Amino acid sequence: MNAASDTLTVLGVTITTNSDTEFEDKSSQQLRLFNLSDLHMNDYVEARGAPAQSGGLNASILVRDRPENYSYLQGTATNVASPNLTVLGFMVATSLATQFSGPDGSTLSAAAFFSQAPNKTVKVRGTLFSGVFTADRAQIEQ
Repeated sequence: MNAASDTLTVLGVTITTNSDTEFEDKSSQQLRLFNLSDLHMNDYVEARGAPAQSGGLNASILVRDRPENYSYLQGTATNVASPNLTVLGFMVATSLATQFSGPDGSTLSAAAFFSQAPNKTVKVRGTLFSGVFTADRAQIEQ
């Protein structure tokens, strides 16, 4: 985190905040007046916004939340070739254990997911290890 430059890095993605970024604290600290300088290393955060030209994210909302066991990525699915895809520059690996769903939440087969996912917004839940995000859930968003 670099409060002086209004940036932080989450899962290797540089997130830029500005005066328009909305900050929320849903952690156990629940600070009423919360900003980037209140974050600490290993805080669990959720950032939403638009892709930056530099490849990062321009945050419109930054939320500090209670820790979870999983991480989430949401973005456009590219390089889609079963059993892998790319989201926000991360290679996402799926397996036989991954649960796939469509925009309405209905269950999809892996084949249906991978045929529908290219260039669609997807949300994946999983863990990041050695640069590979292993998804246990993958959903095509509306």
